[in-house]
Parts: sequence; structure tokens; C-alpha cells
Amino acid sequence: MARTKKSTTAKSTAKTKTRSKKQSTKSTSPKPVTKSVAKPVKQTQAVAEKTTRTIADRNSQLNTWSWLLGAMLLAGAVFVYTQGSDAFRSVTAGYATSDTLLNADGSTDIVPAIRSLFDVNMRLLIAAILGMSGVSYILRASVLRSAYERRLQHEHSLLRWVEYAGGLGFVAVALVVGVSDIASLISILLATAVAIRGWRSLESSNHGSSKINWSGMKVMVESTAIPGVLIAVALYAQNRYASLDISPQTWRAVAIVAIASVAQALAVRAYYTRPPAKRVYHNVEWTRMFIAFVTIAAVSVSIYGHLLAS
Repeated sequence: MARTKKSTTAKSTAKTKTRSKKQSTKSTSPKPVTKSVAKPVKQTQAVAEKTTRTIADRNSQLNTWSWLLGAMLLAGAVFVYTQGSDAFRSVTAGYATSDTLLNADGSTDIVPAIRSLFDVNMRLLIAAILGMSGVSYILRASVLRSAYERRLQHEHSLLRWVEYAGGLGFVAVALVVGVSDIASLISILLATAVAIRGWRSLESSNHGSSKINWSGMKVMVESTAIPGVLIAVALYAQNRYASLDISPQTWRAVAIVAIASVAQALAVRAYYTRPPAKRVYHNVEWTRMFIAFVTIAAVSVSIYGHLLAS
């Protein structure tokens, strides 16, 4: 009996040791992590694929719109160039000169004078505005598509200066309302270039940033105000002192430029006031393209209608 008890006790002790070894082995052995790691990896890949598809779809939509808007603008340019009537506006230079006929005693007075430098054919100017803007859309949709889409990922648009015809739209409106001084017209072109550079600075300094640097926006708004001031002064002088009334087409062109400038600024500001994760540059790019297209087309039609009426 004693031997039986001892053997039973030894067996139970061995079983207990075996169990404890198995438990320690289970507790110390590393658990397989393949399944737990695979799920986040698959989710990340799915999100990346969805983002890639979304970007590709947006690029495709912008490409379609670029072809459409560019074709319409180029068609308008060809129509104005081939079927339009010539109308000329003089570009002048102001200077000071002496005049001895003003005073009876023969003394010399310094008086302002104006000299005509050359004439601008408004038909060709309007065709150039429509053509430059149309070419910018076609280039971004064709040979420069890859570069354009890469720039969009960095929140920057390609060929924006060409799209806005280098400020020639402002020049056309200025010539129609009576701004003919060459210094003023060159100032309009330079102000447009500075405004576009300010826009580029706003984009490059705030890419992916939650704290917005508005210095580029200030440069853009202040530069755009220069053509506005020159046009407003000319409109006031023409309305106050000229014998001819300002045509409805002229007022329409000025109103379109003013509304478009404000709309562009509001769209850009609304974009950058959002958190970086919620910014979709393709949306603001489409809005900007649409506003630019409507502005170029409507201003050209208004100016052309004014020339036909006069």
C-alpha cells in the first residue's frame, strides 16, 4: 500500500510539473502576429488605392474641362480674327512742353501734352486674349498634362499667366474706357504679373500648412487693385467731362472684371481657411478655371459688342 501511494504521488507530481512546463511554454512563446498586422496593412493599401483612384478621376475631369474650355476659346478667337471688324484705339505718351502762345508778354509756360505713339487694332487684341487663354487650356490637357497634374499635387496651377492672357484683358478694358497712356497700360501688365506671382507665393508657402501665411494673398489683392483704380478714374472722368455716354457694354465689361476678381479672392480664401486634411485643390482649380473662362469670354464679347455699337 505504501508503495502504491508513493507511485501515485510521484505520478501526480510529474503530471503537475508537465502542466506547469506547458503553461510556461505557452506564456513565454510569442503569439503569431501575422493576422493582426495584415489587417492594418490591407486597410492602408485600400485607402491608398482609393485615394489614387480619386486623384485620377479628378485629373480626368479637369482634363475634359480643359479640352472643352480651350476649344471654345480658340473657336472664339478664330471667329473674331476672321469675321470681326477692325476698330482702333490710340496708345499715347504724356509729357511736358513749353508754350509761348499762352502769355501775351512772350513768357514761356510749361504745359502738359499728349502724343499718339501707335494704334491698337482691338479686333486683333481680343483674338489674342481668347487665343492665349485657349492655348493654355489645350496645352495643359495635352503635351503638358503630366507636368500640370504633378503641379496640382503641390497645390499649384501651370500656365496661369498665359490663361489670364498676361493681363491683356485688363488692357482691353482700359483702352475702351479711355486709358491710353502707355505708362498706365504697362503698369496694368506688370501689376497682373505681380498678382500672379503673389498667388504662387500663397500656394507654395501654405502647402499642407494649418497656419496660413496671407502675405501672398495681400500682394495678389493689392496688385489687382491697380488696374481697378486706373479704370475707375477713367470711368469717372469720362462720365463727368466727356460728351459721349458710357455704353452698356463697357459697364458690363467693367462689372464682370470686378465681380470675377472678388470671386477669385473669395474662392482662394475659402480654400485656405479649411483644415489641410479637407482641402481639395482640384475643386478650387476647377472653380478658378471656370471663373477665368467666364471672365475672358464675357469681357471679350462685351468689348466686341461695344466696338460694333460704336
